[in-house]
Amino acid sequence: KQWYQRRVAITAGTWEDVLNTEGSSSKYNKFFEVYTKHYNTAYPLKSQRIRRKFERSDPKPWILPWLEEACARKNKLFHEKITKPTSENIAAYERHEKFCKKHTDAAKKRYYKKQFEKFKDSTKKQWTIINGLLNRGKKLTGTYRLRDSGGSFVSTDSAVAEKFNTYFSGIAANIKSQISSRRTFDPGGFNEYLLGPSSQSIYLSPTNALEVNK
Repeated sequence: KQWYQRRVAITAGTWEDVLNTEGSSSKYNKFFEVYTKHYNTAYPLKSQRIRRKFERSDPKPWILPWLEEACARKNKLFHEKITKPTSENIAAYERHEKFCKKHTDAAKKRYYKKQFEKFKDSTKKQWTIINGLLNRGKKLTGTYRLRDSGGSFVSTDSAVAEKFNTYFSGIAANIKSQISSRRTFDPGGFNEYLLGPSSQSIYLSPTNALEVNK
């Protein structure tokens, strides 16, 4: 597309200034000047903005830098909570999670309040904001690929829908046929994996308060 834009600009552009310039050196400089102008129009330079340290890949306008740092700290505490689930780490994460949620909700509320006040005279812009909040108008891109029980793939919308309809409409019948094919309700039973059971003893595995709270 950019190559085509450059070709059209060069073809439609006027080169009279180059032809009317005296001297080969001057002609070359004028030619380079006109060509560079068309090239820069077709291939504009993109600004290289330096990302903040904790900036997300899809930054939200209401998430300020200090709140980004707080969220990064929360994620770090979450990792510590998972890897070392002590009562101190769990309490620290939950405390910081409440802090981030409180200030994120408040910042988002302030941002959209200012947006609605800014565009209070524009109904179209207000509906654009509302649709953005409700994620309306966003179309899913890409194709679906579904593999059936035979190993073949289907990708068209109608074929995928048909596979789902066939599967879910036949769940009850499939389960019924599986149960009917059994010789007993629980073939083999616990005797296959529990050898020499004893009804005179019991074992309780020790636990702790942290496991119970889970």
